Parts: sequence; C-alpha cells; structure tokens
Amino acid sequence: MYKVAILDDEKDFLEEIKECLQEYEMYEVSYFQDAKSLIKEIDHFDVVYIDYEMENITAFEFFKETQLSKYIRIIITKYDHIVYKSIDYDIFDFIRKKKLKEDIHNKMKRLLKKLEADHDRIIVESGNQIIAIYYDDIQYIHTDKNYIIIHGKEEYRIRSTFKEMLKKIKKNNFITISYGILVNMRYIQYINLKEMRVVLENEIQLPLSYKYKNSVKEAYQEYKIQ
Repeated sequence: MYKVAILDDEKDFLEEIKECLQEYEMYEVSYFQDAKSLIKEIDHFDVVYIDYEMENITAFEFFKETQLSKYIRIIITKYDHIVYKSIDYDIFDFIRKKKLKEDIHNKMKRLLKKLEADHDRIIVESGNQIIAIYYDDIQYIHTDKNYIIIHGKEEYRIRSTFKEMLKKIKKNNFITISYGILVNMRYIQYINLKEMRVVLENEIQLPLSYKYKNSVKEAYQEYKIQ
C-alpha cells in the first residue's frame, strides 16, 4: 500500500479530493490542513498532492522545506502559468482544481507506473480494483485461458497474456518453468529433475518443461549462491 498525503488549507476541498481517491484501494491517504504538521512526517509518504497557493505557504516554499526528502510531488492548482516555474522543483505532475476528478483519474496510470518503478511492487487490475502487489509476496503465476492467476498471500485473476506479464515482471528472481508458469525462486523448496517437477515451500508441485530444464537449473543454482 502506498502512503499518500494531501495538503490544502481548505477543509471542503480536502473532502472533495478524498472522494476522488476512494476508489484507489492501494493508497493509504492522510489529509493535512497545516503544512508544518506534514513537514514533520514527510519521510513517511510516497506521494504528496499539494495545493499550489495556501494562506501561509506556497507549494514551492513547501518543496524547499522538504527538498532532502524523496517523494513524488503533485501540485493542485487553478493557475496554468505556474507550470513554467516548476522546473527547479522536480514536479511530477499537475492537477487542475476545476477538473479535479478528471485529472486525477486520467493521470493515475502514469503515477502508478512511477510508483511501481520506485518500489518493489507490481501494479495490476483485478476485477474492478487496481492493486499493488509486492514481488516478494508472489509465489507463482500461471495462465488460465485468457487470464493470468497470481498466487501469493491472496489470489488475483487478471485479464492478460503470459507474454504481457513477462514484460511487466521486473525482478530477476522469477523464472519460466513451463510455458504459462512463472515461479518466484525464493519460494522453491527443491527441483526434481527426474520427475520434472518444481516443488515450492508449501508443497505445491508445478510441472517443469524439458524446454526450460537447463535454463531453470542454471538460474536456480545461480540464485542460491547469491
């Protein structure tokens, strides 16, 4: 779950943006009306949405105060001209107040890709939800007709192809053991080359294809000596 902070000195606007973010269950959202309170906790957050101009501080002044902290900066503004002043502040994106819900929704995929790249998680759509899953929580992945099933702490069913999932997985400790089956090596208990089976820590047995036998053996041996 990603930690998101919203900073605005108008309570009504905080309620409005809260409503916009409710559908994104991978977010744990905190709301602030006072900049000093957020500055004290800034290192706990992955993303900060901030109103450009508040009564006691501007977004750029806030960024100066927190310039040593690593988080994604998103400005909420009703002024178009401030985009050109933002070069020195590493602003990730802008949200227009008058198009709040529309902009949050339209720019969400870009934000999620950035979060996925910065963190050890994969972002997937399962049912009507967008979910962030830690790579280390995934035991294995397999195909089921037009779907991909991700097995971990929970089971997620995603409409995707195996090739698309291979492109999406960015961790080296995942290996293909048969076409349509991708395994996280940290969960492998042992590989039975005689019976062509990969046995996971929870005794789940998965078929090993002759096509992948040598590559799986080499990859697993290399993984174990790291």
